Amino acid sequence: MKIVGFAASVAVAGAALVGCIPPVSKAVVGPVPAERGQECRAACTALGMQLSQVVLIMNSAGCVCQVPPDPTTPGAAPPSGGASAAAGGAAIAATVAAEREAERARADQERRRKDHAEEQQKQQQPQH
Repeated sequence: MKIVGFAASVAVAGAALVGCIPPVSKAVVGPVPAERGQECRAACTALGMQLSQVVLIMNSAGCVCQVPPDPTTPGAAPPSGGASAAAGGAAIAATVAAEREAERARADQERRRKDHAEEQQKQQQPQH
């Protein structure tokens, strides 16, 4: 539960730092599709932003969008997406860790259920 709270905090902090963190799907085994960069660019454009970075962690991708530089402010440096990328990466890592913990909990629950069923079956067998 602490990991999920941490992930939410990281996501809010990252979004506040001019990045956008789209929903992160479950980590997959295998390569990240080449289309992921184009999907990120389209997602940022739909938000009126520009793609800054794509964060890849454990076969999952996260998009980092930033507000385009203001053309009316000459010499203004575009905002850096480094902090947002770090926040996005942390959110992905936290999500993967939470998924693994949930899977471990499900496996433990299933093992306990089977053990309990076996114990009940032994107790119901007539004793000789």
